[in-house]
Amino acid sequence: MTMLEVEYDAAVATLTMNAPERLNALSDEMLAALQTTLDDLAENPAVRVVILACLLYTSPSPRD
Repeated sequence: MTMLEVEYDAAVATLTMNAPERLNALSDEMLAALQTTLDDLAENPAVRVVILACLLYTSPSPRD
């Protein structure tokens, strides 16, 4: 699994940040991956919409 996953559905590209060890922080590495991917998508005439999402990670809460 990569830090940034790309899925396509017709003209929609969904970018999902997936870096649980960093809680999806916008680190230099994540920003570089986003920039590269967005540049690639800008060159793709089939993509008309880009959605940026992130997976949420939570720690289990203790039970009473």
